[in-house]
Amino acid sequence: HIDKQHSQDIKLDDEYTMKMKYPSLNEFVKTNLSAGGDLAADDTLTDAEFQSALTTLGENDIPYISHNLSPYFSEGMKSFAYEIYNELKAIDHIIFPTGNGSLLLGTWRGYKDIMKSNKTNLPKLHVAQSKNIEPIVAKLNNKKWEFDVDKKTLASGISVSNPPRIDEIIQAVESTKGEGVSCTDEEAIIWHDILAKEEGIFSEITCAFVFPALKKLIKDKKIKKDDTVLLPITGSGLKEPIL
Repeated sequence: HIDKQHSQDIKLDDEYTMKMKYPSLNEFVKTNLSAGGDLAADDTLTDAEFQSALTTLGENDIPYISHNLSPYFSEGMKSFAYEIYNELKAIDHIIFPTGNGSLLLGTWRGYKDIMKSNKTNLPKLHVAQSKNIEPIVAKLNNKKWEFDVDKKTLASGISVSNPPRIDEIIQAVESTKGEGVSCTDEEAIIWHDILAKEEGIFSEITCAFVFPALKKLIKDKKIKKDDTVLLPITGSGLKEPIL
């Protein structure tokens, strides 16, 4: 159906129905090409695709523009810290599923802004990653790690082998006395299912990694019984293939 205008009727109740329309893939392609763009297909891993794109752009003297490299994107993420402070005031720990680290960095900077005019503590910021792709956790723990194309993770949101802001992430975690923890996909899937069955939350696999990470931090006595911990559910399960 590539050449057709897509539409969908969403029934709100017995009386009202909302019609949503969105352009077909063909129209999207036409818009891109009319603006002087080009399309390239690559069915490799996300990170491998990224490296392939960088090589192609470099060979053709085309600049790479990514929201992960934009300082404005990270600045926008500060709003997460403001919302936390407004709703919860002081908390002790936040565990982030971390790929490019934009939410963690935005939270760190946001809290530093808040502390300029409010008496509050800076939470300990922790990193949760997959054992298959753990560049940040490895660097935090002085452990050797190399990207292996055969080692995959279901967590697409943290499938980043070479975060462009890794040094800033390390600085943020270490300055707040946080930790880096990696978990298996199997551990994350268990908690992904618990979230759905017990809480009615259909999350992406990515954010489920924070739960086994919490378990390990408690076991290692990095988080105490009476500490306040925030676990951000960062995305909907609709973002990823259903298991």
